[in-house]
Amino acid sequence: GSINGAAEQLNLTQPALSRTLSDLEDKLGARVMDRSRSGVALTEAGELFLRYASASVAALEQGLVQVSLVQRGDRQAVTVGALPNVSARVLPEAVAAFRQANPEVLVRVLDGSNRQLTQLLRLGEADFVVGRLAAPDDMLGLAFEPLFSEELAAVVRPGHPAIAAPTPEALAAILSEVPQILPTRGTIIREDAEQMIHATGARPSDSVIETVSVAFCRSFVQISDAVWFTARGVVEPDIESGFVVPLPLATGATRGWVGITTRRGYPLSRQAEKLRETLKALPEK
Repeated sequence: GSINGAAEQLNLTQPALSRTLSDLEDKLGARVMDRSRSGVALTEAGELFLRYASASVAALEQGLVQVSLVQRGDRQAVTVGALPNVSARVLPEAVAAFRQANPEVLVRVLDGSNRQLTQLLRLGEADFVVGRLAAPDDMLGLAFEPLFSEELAAVVRPGHPAIAAPTPEALAAILSEVPQILPTRGTIIREDAEQMIHATGARPSDSVIETVSVAFCRSFVQISDAVWFTARGVVEPDIESGFVVPLPLATGATRGWVGITTRRGYPLSRQAEKLRETLKALPEK
């Protein structure tokens, strides 16, 4: 928020920090900070450079940690960010196979939205992320390797009135009235879900719940007439067991790639590379 505050935290003088900032701006050929009486704030160029600078520092720190672990003989770890669609079906199988071959390696699985996980990836807090391809703005400095494609699904509890709708018009009317559980705004999967709703002739419900919590959605659909719009991989096991029932909606236009996102230009650790290869070797879903 201020040059003085940053200088104190870095144990530098204010003039020294100002010179360093000026040198950085000269090298970039762009202003990275807007200065005003109220303090300083990142410019658009500063925000962009920060993403790459953070990734560089995180990669260096990760390298130091890995070397230290090897020298001390400590247990090494792989940290994976996983979206709900792969946490439910793909990743458990891969981790089981990886752990069988590498029992000494600790595996950490982080969950969250695509945007949250890609940010953790940039900061070096995740080795890679498995899930749907993120929006273009969120892929700056990142690389995506596709594994398979999947569609969305709209599911309800057994006995839901929409299951017995006699016509597409009747189904659209029901969808317009009941609660709709949708992914959070700003995600590609949210846009796909809204398009699927519009394609049925339904309108957005007055009762919308936004969440990426699978545990909440599984419980809520059982105690309500809500329709849950989500990636097919999230609910495939529940569909197979009869816990939820898919509605007969056109989903072809919602098909999107699921794959592995990594930091461009930063090699994976040996353990993370092994888990990535295990994921790629799984039978296509």
